[in-house]
This record gives sequence, C-alpha cells and structure tokens, in this order.
Amino acid sequence: MSVVTISGYGNKTIFANMISGMESLADVLESKQYQIVNTVARKTMTDTRREIRAEVNLTDRYIRDRMDLVPASSGRAVAYVIARARATRLATYGARQLTRAAKRAKGDPLRGIGSGRKQAGISVAVDGMGARKPMPGAFLIPLRAGKEPGSNGMGVFIRVGPGKKDIKHEYGPSVNQLFRWYLRVSEQKISAALAAETQRVLEYELKRIYR
Repeated sequence: MSVVTISGYGNKTIFANMISGMESLADVLESKQYQIVNTVARKTMTDTRREIRAEVNLTDRYIRDRMDLVPASSGRAVAYVIARARATRLATYGARQLTRAAKRAKGDPLRGIGSGRKQAGISVAVDGMGARKPMPGAFLIPLRAGKEPGSNGMGVFIRVGPGKKDIKHEYGPSVNQLFRWYLRVSEQKISAALAAETQRVLEYELKRIYR
C-alpha cells in the first residue's frame, strides 16, 4: 500500500510571517487548517487519477475503486490519499483473443474462437493512447476468482516450460505502482498547492476582517 500524507501543521509558519502580531487572524487560520488540507487532498486525488489515466488504459472507475481518501478533521489537520496494493491483471488492459484459420478446428466460444479457427496469441492495450500490442505466445484462461472489471473473468498467461502447469499469469502496471510514480514527480506540486490554498484562505479572511 502507498500513502501520501498531506499535513497542515507546518502552515502556521507560512502565514505567521505575513500577519505578525495579528493573533486573532492566526487563530482563525489555524482553525481552518483541516479545511485547507482537505481541499488539497481532494485535488491531489483528482490529479492522480487523471495522471494515471494518461499513462495507462484504465478507466477512472477502476482507478477510483483502488484509491481512498481519509480526510482531515478539526482535531487532526492531516489527510491521507491512499492507493491500495492490489495487482492489476494484464487481461484488464483490454485483452483480445487473436485467431488464425485452421482446418477442422472446433474453436472455443468461451475465448471467442470461432469454428475453423485456432488461437494465435492475444493483444493488449496498456498505454494511455490505447495502442494495441500483440503477444503471439500468450493465451487466455478462465479464472476461478471471479470477474475483475475489464477482464471478462480471464487471465493472460504465457508458457514458461514444457510441462502442462508451466505457465505464468501476466500482470500489468497497477494503480499502486503508478501512484508511487506520481508521488515522486509531484511532491513539489503538492507543496505548492498547499501554500496556494493557505494564501487564498488568508486573503479571504483579511478581506472579511477589514470589511
């Protein structure tokens, strides 16, 4: 599981330098820290989902179902954006059965192989642009664990040895992996968003007081 912690405890220093001696305003802003943090946390959640969708061919619903937001409260100015550590089957990336003509082949309706044809690998679309990649040696097998959205209850497997059981279930980039990548490239962006929201609330409160 990967977690980004967005804390407002350090923000008092940001506005303390700007409003030295205005204890009443500082107290008001301190009481609003959890609201500031929650605004940034929600934005981080939205931005993260958008960045992941741009990188890989996953639906927003799929990504959202694997993320959580634990909001800050009046007594705890810390919010958590969480991506659960769950693997993503390669079949989730739009796996399609490839076939070729074969005389007297009975086909396999379960895998979408018609009569007179046989399997010829599969194709998947992993990147966010939807470009399909053929995997000639891969094949689909029904899974016992139920149907994951987008996989049609199938798993993409490849052969790794001569034995009947010498097969390997293939997985694609997971939401958790992509979330960790987003955190590495967006740490400064999150800090800037926290400072900008603090500034916005500060300006609003100043206008309110001087009215």
